[in-house]
Amino acid sequence: MPLSRAGEPTAVGWPVWSVTDARPKLGDLVRGAADGQPVVLARRGRPVAELVGQAALGSTTTISAPAKSVPTQAPSRPTAAQAVAAPLGDLLDSLTAPAGSAASEVLVPTGLPGLDDLTAGGLRPGRLVVLTAPPGAGATTFALGMARAAVLADPARPVLVASGQLTRSDIMLRVLAAEADTDLHNLTAGTLSDADRQRVGEVAARLRTAPLHLADHLLTLEQVRTAAQAIDGLALVVLDPVSHFDLAAPVPPPVALRRLAREVNTAVLTVATTGTPGLDDLVVEADLALRLDRDALAVDLAALTVTHHRHGPTDTLRLVPDLARARLLPYSRETELAVLYRGVDPTAEATEDASGPQPPVELSESAPVAPATNTRAPGPENAPQAAEALVARVTDRDAAGQPVVGLPAPCVLCGQPTPYRAAGMPQHWDGVCTPGATLTAATSVGNDDQELAATPAAAAGGQPGPGRPVKERQDTSGLIARNVAAVLEDNGGDMDAALAALIKRAIPDGMALLNSTRVGSTYDFTNYVDTDAIPILKKPSRDGADLIWEGRPKWRNRIVESGPARTVTALDVNGAYLSALKTHLPIGAPRHSTDGAYDRKRSGVYLIDPPAWAHEDLPNPLGNREEPGPLWVTDPTLRLLIRLAGPKYGLCSPPRILESWTSGSSEALLERFRREMAAARDAAIEEGDRVTLEYVKAMYAKFVSTIGESSANREMRRPDWMHIIRSQAFANLWLKAWKAHQAGLTVVRMLGTDELHVIGDWRAVFTEGRKLTDMKLKTEYSIGSGGDS
Repeated sequence: MPLSRAGEPTAVGWPVWSVTDARPKLGDLVRGAADGQPVVLARRGRPVAELVGQAALGSTTTISAPAKSVPTQAPSRPTAAQAVAAPLGDLLDSLTAPAGSAASEVLVPTGLPGLDDLTAGGLRPGRLVVLTAPPGAGATTFALGMARAAVLADPARPVLVASGQLTRSDIMLRVLAAEADTDLHNLTAGTLSDADRQRVGEVAARLRTAPLHLADHLLTLEQVRTAAQAIDGLALVVLDPVSHFDLAAPVPPPVALRRLAREVNTAVLTVATTGTPGLDDLVVEADLALRLDRDALAVDLAALTVTHHRHGPTDTLRLVPDLARARLLPYSRETELAVLYRGVDPTAEATEDASGPQPPVELSESAPVAPATNTRAPGPENAPQAAEALVARVTDRDAAGQPVVGLPAPCVLCGQPTPYRAAGMPQHWDGVCTPGATLTAATSVGNDDQELAATPAAAAGGQPGPGRPVKERQDTSGLIARNVAAVLEDNGGDMDAALAALIKRAIPDGMALLNSTRVGSTYDFTNYVDTDAIPILKKPSRDGADLIWEGRPKWRNRIVESGPARTVTALDVNGAYLSALKTHLPIGAPRHSTDGAYDRKRSGVYLIDPPAWAHEDLPNPLGNREEPGPLWVTDPTLRLLIRLAGPKYGLCSPPRILESWTSGSSEALLERFRREMAAARDAAIEEGDRVTLEYVKAMYAKFVSTIGESSANREMRRPDWMHIIRSQAFANLWLKAWKAHQAGLTVVRMLGTDELHVIGDWRAVFTEGRKLTDMKLKTEYSIGSGGDS
């Protein structure tokens, strides 16, 4: 008699179980056989073993069932006759077969209810699925999530994951982190809390019998086929990325992949990076084509688009990247907020420097500005207002670009009074709250003599306001000091030898510090930008330069130099690049635009028609550029030009944007990284620790110089970040020159990003010292008639 599912009786009356189905229940089956309930174990439709009690051995009939009489969960390959042609009646029978019967297909759940709906229940045997994504978008995370959903389904679907980039151990850790809801970095480093360790142990016990097969050594499509055919009841094959496998075959690669799915009779999911050669042909051949992108409007979200579906509808699904836990989650407002604010410390000090919040950027009416709206999808109608405000991190602005203010009211994040608004709700500037701060007359707009009532949160010293979850972040303090102590010990206390060793390892140590400070952060950023897709960032040769313009001038005040002899003071900026790490950095892969609009919530590079500069006593914000015409500049340069074109300065006309490559941005991506180095630097200065001081300097200087197209830093390639940080350092220096000019000093020279030469009492304008907010005296010299030229 034909079998319809595992566990039904054979013609001789014994139930038959596939090896895959029997594995998690083997103990029960053995005990049942001992009690007189024998069963047959089958692999790929053929009996391979019998579980029989001693009492039943003498009274049973030996099974000699053919292969076709014992089907497994995944239907066996068709016979030669059936492969030539199938009668319509058989096909109609398979269409009307009840769920769970041998004729019905075994579907593979995707782990996303929305995608399961679009695919009418999941992936089907013999179908080819293609997932494309830019680097760093989470394609591997998505594919492993699909594999995890399949092997943990009821009943479990066996899965083969063949990876060309990750080791089997890497994959295992990602699956554990996602299923145990624990931080991948802590799991990898072995720094789990007791609660996390217990949870990981429980999940590991549950995954131990899951039919997930991991391979990191398969190089060819034929090897993948052989491995797949050896797995009983295989339901899904994942190739990640497909470009790492040799698809040599007498047919084109897309056809070879489709034949693999047909021959093994399983769903095949291929992962491909955007720009992979032959990708268009692969997408055309696929039954289902998916594209994963980080959301262009809400950078903490992702979009999964079904771009091609041979058997059903297409649509776009919103996902919440939880990359710290190696997973992508179905979108909901609660999930977004839980992931977005995991690890946010509401009692951390504000990111502004000692001068307070940055002033609003003035915009001329002629400068196009994107409307200041909350671009994330609205939540449920009954969502609390505090939750709505949490999503809007950028201060509301009017059509002229000025901040929207009102009567001071308790901030929805911290409870302290603030005149600013975000999504119409009271909130501190760009969501940055200072613990225990009180609103002063300087920050109150139009209400200087209004008495501010103390709120319960203020009385409590700035405790978090309603709706803001508190999560513990990893403590990275002392990492630099421990590195220095270890190297000093290795070199027997020889400071020169230790410093030389530390400078050699400054790049990997800096990346390790960066990665540790990013654990639990709001955003996970892309570590690689495809310069082939962004021509202006691509170097024409190894020693050539891309098309991005950085100011960094060697400017001289020719009027002063030709005048009478005068004494000039050369000042040095402390840690110029370290301070510049606080800048608006694009999070995802930049996208091209020609609409000429400027959105302060995005960052990147812009092709502008630069304004004329007619001030001989001040350096040009664009530096020494002699040739006319448009040029590509970075976000800090554009922000500076827009600021100087506003009514407060009135120094130039607004720049005109012609093109741009931008992404959603954040000013806090490197903030903890910067603070760790700044704290270590301050401590080293106070203690006279030359080794640590030079080590920290090497860390941030080499970090900035190697995050472009450099062979010295293979972990991160963000040439756009390198240009932006350098330009921010120059913009900071220019603003110091403006401050000196406004205070009555004569600006004589401005060199690079850290040197300012002035005439006058500079100590009345700047604080002398070695802190990041101080200036230090470099030298003094004479200039003018008979002086230095």
